[in-house]
Order: sequence, then structure tokens, then C-alpha cells
Amino acid sequence: MAPENTLAAFRAGIEAGADYIEADLVSTQDGQLVASHDAELSRTTDIERHPEFRNRRRTLTGGWYVDDFTLAELRELRVQGERIPTLPEIIALVRNTPVGLYLEVKQPAYFNRKGLHVERLLDAALEVAKLDRRGAHVIIESFDPNSLRELRGLVVVPLVQLMTEASKWDDDVRPEGLRAIARYAKGIGVGKERIVHDGGLVRRAHAAGLYVHVWVLDDDEADNEYFLAKGVDGIFSDAPEVAVRVRSSTAPERAAACPKASPAALTSRPEVITKADPPAQVAVRRRARRTALPRDPRGDQRCSPARCSARPRPCACAVLDPR
Repeated sequence: MAPENTLAAFRAGIEAGADYIEADLVSTQDGQLVASHDAELSRTTDIERHPEFRNRRRTLTGGWYVDDFTLAELRELRVQGERIPTLPEIIALVRNTPVGLYLEVKQPAYFNRKGLHVERLLDAALEVAKLDRRGAHVIIESFDPNSLRELRGLVVVPLVQLMTEASKWDDDVRPEGLRAIARYAKGIGVGKERIVHDGGLVRRAHAAGLYVHVWVLDDDEADNEYFLAKGVDGIFSDAPEVAVRVRSSTAPERAAACPKASPAALTSRPEVITKADPPAQVAVRRRARRTALPRDPRGDQRCSPARCSARPRPCACAVLDPR
């Protein structure tokens, strides 16, 4: 597997047939947006092998933080042999391809306190690339609703509110909470456990005018079948080639479940977003997933749409278009 948030990982996702590549965005000291899951650099880079940066280690919190380095200095670091890419480099990678950009604004409150207003930096970068326009095949996501509300006043591309299964999001997934999200966002990005434990979430989100993207799936075909049958509009995947294959193989079944759907709905399809994470994280997710899904009431095997006829199959083909 290619190292996370690198051009090598993004190329692998494109080659696997993903509709979008996801990049996590943070800011350097000099206001350049780069791809990194963490603001702290020691987990993903070789920063500890650079004695010239030893004095940049923070004494109170420990670690080395991206906003303490200029872009030129970050260029000296490597992520398993790969450079940390800038947002313009990622944009150039997908230019003239059908693949879109799914950009997560990471820790915006932290960077804003440092005077690095990531929402404005992102807006400026999209303007320069002529991507802040409808139909640009760009989606912006964040866990921070205040950041998304600010972005709503800056950009016209779709916004997605991320949420986990944590209880702090419980009010947001109720009908009134989803309607509030729909005032500034076009969709929600939901951890798979919340969809498993809340069978009506996808239906309620669609009723509020929101599309639903689920994260993070891997190479288990039954899991991909399960969430497609739940009616999700997109899948964040560590194995996009599997998600693409399952989407194609289940398309006739999903279309048959909605015989009255419009032609436009039937030609729409759930998006596949490649999410390249380190192998250790994938392994943890795989272990957690084994107990995450419901059991088939007819026996001791994981319940999937192909196996379980004991519950009604939801309509999964009236997919909302995020573009």
C-alpha cells in the first residue's frame, strides 16, 4: 500500500477506478496547504531523522508541528520515501481526468488560532485553479461545523459535514439536526458504525436533502454490499477497486429495487472515494469490523443484502448528485 496522503497513494486510487481522491489538508507556517492527516509530523514523516530540526520539537506537547515549518523546510521530509504534496500538486494530478477532489479541512480551529485561516487559504487555492465553480467535481468536508459555515460564504462547491458514532452527534442525526446541517452542507460523511446502529439514518438524511457517504470500508465485499443496500451515496474506501467492482455487480439489483425511479436516478451511482491510510490502521479497522455488522437471523454468518431476506431492502438507487 502506498503511504497515506502522498501522490503515490492518490495515483493508486485513480488507477483503481475511484471517482474521488481524498486529501487531508493542513497549513504550513507560510500559509501553504499540504496533505497530511495530522498536524503533528512524527507519525507519518521521518522528522526524527533530521537533526537540523531537533530544536523545533515542542517542549510542552511534544512532537513537531506542521505550522512550525515553512513549505521549503517540509520539502526535506519524507513519508516512506515520498514527499508531502501541496494542494496545487494534487490538483495538477487530477487535472484532465474524470477523478474529483474530496478535500478535508483538518483541525481548522487550531490553525485559525495560529493566524492561518485555512478556509480562506482553500478558497484562494480553488480560485487560482478555477475550481470554485458549480460542476467542478470538488467536495470539501470537515468535522467542524463552524468551519463549514464559514466556507459556505466563500465557496460554491458542495460541503460535507463529517460525524462519528460518538454521542455528541446524536442530536445532529435527528430530523431537525439534519435539516439544520442542510442549511450549509449538501451531505454528511458518517462512520459506518453509526449507520449499522441507526437503520433509519440514510432515509432521514435523504428526506432532509442530504446525501450520505460512509467511511471507511476495505476489501470485504459483503461489507460493501451491505452499505450499498442501505442506500448510501458514496463509500470512502481503502480498497477502491473492490468498491468499484461491487458497485458494478450490484447495480442491477439496486435498480430492480426501485422500479419507479427516474432515468436520471438510475444512471446516478454511489461515489467511490479512495482513502489511503497506513496499513496498521487498516488492520485495526478490519478487526473492528468483524463484530460491527448485524448477524443473519437464519444462521451464524454476517448479514449482507445477498444473504439476508429477513428485512426489507431499502431503495438504494435514487442517488443524490453532489456536483
